[in-house]
Amino acid sequence: MLTSDQQEVTCVNFVTDEMIEMRWRNKEEFIEVSGRTNVVIAAYTTAQARLKLHSYLDKLGDRVLYADTDSVIFTAKQGEWEPPLGDYLGELTDEVPANNITHFVTGGPKNYAYKLQKPYSDGNQTVCKVRGITLNYKNALSINFDAVKDMVTTSEKKTITVVDEHKIIRDSKSSRVITGQQSKDYRIVFDKRVIVSDYKTLPYGY
Repeated sequence: MLTSDQQEVTCVNFVTDEMIEMRWRNKEEFIEVSGRTNVVIAAYTTAQARLKLHSYLDKLGDRVLYADTDSVIFTAKQGEWEPPLGDYLGELTDEVPANNITHFVTGGPKNYAYKLQKPYSDGNQTVCKVRGITLNYKNALSINFDAVKDMVTTSEKKTITVVDEHKIIRDSKSSRVITGQQSKDYRIVFDKRVIVSDYKTLPYGY
C-alpha cells in the first residue's frame, strides 16, 4: 500500500512488534464516480444561486457591505430599494427581524460582526461570527465586535489566540475519542478584493 499509486497513506501506527495500523484514502483521480450523482446538475444549481445573488448585488450597488454564497448585508435608507423577503426558494430572510444593524465590520469571508439598535432578550447587543472558531463565553471575551473593528481599522497585523480546554478530538494512536486542548489563531485575512480608500473594495483587474 505504501507504494500504491491509487492510495495515499495518512497515518501509520505501530500497535505491536507484529501489528501495524494503517489509515489511507483513495487519491482523487482514482475515486469511482457514483452512478447517482450528476456533476452538470450540481454545477447548474450553484450557478443559478450565484446569478440570483448577483441580481440583488447589481441593484444594491455600492450599498453592499458584505456578501456570501447565500447572504447579503447592505445599507438601507427610507425609500431605497430592498430585496424582497420570503420563505421560498430564491427569496431572502431577515437575519435580525424587528431590529436594525447600526454598525457593521468584516474581516473577510465568513468573518463579521455587527451592533444592533435594540439588544436581544439576553441583553446582547452585538453579534460576532467567525468561521472555524466556537465563540463561547470565554472566546467571546477576546473575539467580539470591538476586537474585530480594532483589527480592521489598525495598520498593525494582530493575532488573537483562543484556547479550547475541552475540545473533543480523536486520538489516532489509541483510536479513542478524548477531550483535549486545542488552540486557534484569529487574524484578519482579506484577499478576495483590493481595498481602496475609506475601506471600499474593488475587484482585481478593475
